Amino acid sequence: MSSYANVRPSPRPVAAYLRLCPADPELMLTCRSDLARLAERHGLPRPTFFEDDDHLGRDEKPALSGLLHLISAGIFRTLLVPGSFVFADAGREARAVVEEIRAAGCVILELSATE
Repeated sequence: MSSYANVRPSPRPVAAYLRLCPADPELMLTCRSDLARLAERHGLPRPTFFEDDDHLGRDEKPALSGLLHLISAGIFRTLLVPGSFVFADAGREARAVVEEIRAAGCVILELSATE
């Protein structure tokens, strides 16, 4: 019997995305902590965080752009967010991002939907 018989494959990495206002560092820490606990409750590994500064401008979200590329490449199959509002200010734009993520085979877990 191989010494590797009881070794389970490691779970796929998990991503978390936040669009933050840097003026409130306590809120940022709370959001990160809440998403890490969400991962733990679902038996997922600790997430890799992608964060955009809300003051960059409405259309500038470099972390989200990079994350979407990684999701499309199959690197991440689970994404944790506080709610779909992090993707865009307008509901239609946020829904379009959600559809893009789901079409790539990634599951989105929203903190607001599970708390």
